[in-house]
Amino acid sequence: MKQAIKIANVEVQLLSIGAEKLPGTIYYSELLEDDGSAFPENVKINPEKDIAVVINTSGSTGDPKGIVHTHKSVLAAVMAESEVLGIEDSMMELMMNYGIVANSILMHDLCRGITTYHFTKFEKEKLIDEMLKYRPNGIFLYPHLAVWISKQTEKMKEIREQDFLKTLICGGWVVDSYTADTLSEMLPNTHFKVTYGLTESFAATLKKNGPKPVKMERTINQDKEYISSGQPMPSFKFKVVDLETREALGPHKRGEILVKGPAIMAGYISKRGQPYDMVSFTEDGWLKTSDLGFYDERGHLYVIERITFVYKYLTMITSPAEVEAILLEHPDVLEAGVVTFPDRDFDNLAKGLVVKRPGSKCTEADLVKFVADRAAINKRLHKGVQFVDSLPTSTGGKIDRHALRRLAVE
Repeated sequence: MKQAIKIANVEVQLLSIGAEKLPGTIYYSELLEDDGSAFPENVKINPEKDIAVVINTSGSTGDPKGIVHTHKSVLAAVMAESEVLGIEDSMMELMMNYGIVANSILMHDLCRGITTYHFTKFEKEKLIDEMLKYRPNGIFLYPHLAVWISKQTEKMKEIREQDFLKTLICGGWVVDSYTADTLSEMLPNTHFKVTYGLTESFAATLKKNGPKPVKMERTINQDKEYISSGQPMPSFKFKVVDLETREALGPHKRGEILVKGPAIMAGYISKRGQPYDMVSFTEDGWLKTSDLGFYDERGHLYVIERITFVYKYLTMITSPAEVEAILLEHPDVLEAGVVTFPDRDFDNLAKGLVVKRPGSKCTEADLVKFVADRAAINKRLHKGVQFVDSLPTSTGGKIDRHALRRLAVE
């Protein structure tokens, strides 16, 4: 980071929030000792134009980009979250320090007087113990972590018996219906819900907590069951457009998701003195998400896959997430990722990378057959299954699709 600052030739004050103060930084506890007099009085800002924070994307689909959020977009996001998050007194989140989720949740919690439990160094195997230790009212997880805890049947019984977890939110990617239903059954007194958003937009969809937990909204699209990511957050709207004609589509029609609202970024940071890069915006101000999805008659959004990850088997468009969801239904599969290899005759052939339960005697052939018995021919694992110790994740905590592809053996 210091090298980057030197190259950029900018004046920056570094803060350290880890176990100890780092050289050349201000330790966060020093800020807590200030009585407020160090903050300048009567600071004049232009909320619509002045930068509040620049947040990097996770780089899960390419090189990370610096995303500019103004004071207006940050405030709009916090106000929207206050309406629907449903957190009473404490929140645990496991995201990277510099990501959009950690920033938005922390700012929301500060405004609402809610305690935040944040782990700079996260170890998956200690997650349930940390939950039992701190007893948060709510928790925010990436889907692959939700999958993992849904397989920890015995330890999750303690969470259920102590009954402190009232809201579990999944975000960052698609949640399969099997995992959603398993967690809902494990934690019948916990509201389980899914949010959809980007670093460019903060959270764009999320449902409110009702009087009591209910089964997740869902729908069938092209013979596949999808879990809802909720309805638009306050002040947000979305639409789905055809990938080729760019015309707006009606309910249940698949296309690219576009979002709009006051919490959307100002643009991507560019060279000093240059305007923000607006490549992801349409001419009329909609943010192009590059995500494939659809909506239903009730206004619920359903996310399928990143457009760049979708693959074609003969003439059939297929999502790796759909194949992963089938693998995760197997009791011996703890985690699963799917990659594809080009093929002259069939366009692409899929392979599963699987972390199996310790002591499992499940074989590659067992899992290939398990998927084939439940899926159309385009969703089968024609390249087989490869067992791995763990799936690679990005610094943001998501499955790293590029590293996953490198890990796969053809």
